[in-house]
Amino acid sequence: MSNLAGYFPRVFYEAQKRKPPPEVIRQIRNSFMKYANEDKTISRHNFKLACLACFGFKPSKQEMNVIMNGSDFVNDKRYYEIMEERACYIDFEEELRKTFKLLDISNIGFLTVGDVDAVAQKYTPSITKESVQSMFFEADRDKDGRVSFKDFERMAS
Repeated sequence: MSNLAGYFPRVFYEAQKRKPPPEVIRQIRNSFMKYANEDKTISRHNFKLACLACFGFKPSKQEMNVIMNGSDFVNDKRYYEIMEERACYIDFEEELRKTFKLLDISNIGFLTVGDVDAVAQKYTPSITKESVQSMFFEADRDKDGRVSFKDFERMAS
């Protein structure tokens, strides 16, 4: 497993099982060609620009330190590996957000046991209220009676 797992911890294992769609792989390859040096390496600064072009945001300084691993440049193979991992992570995180929004039937930005129970009863009527409550309270790490998206991510990872 990549040493980037620590920076994509929530759903990294699931993301590793996936492969980005062909159009995303093309976009990653095109961004490398645009920002790479003649020797098929990419600098720290240009890596950030390529990430911005592909995904709409730049990696943090801490994340870049891990990516660059003490070097001034990353070769093409390492670039593709990192960017494809990131693409899978982003795709999975988006699915997770959609699921969270589906469960948030009160549309208040967090889940209540009532929301989760209502959705569970609608889609899996055989599940007991006790099972729903047990899952909910396991996800509710700070025990405030609601599950934030961060709590939900932790539960899913």
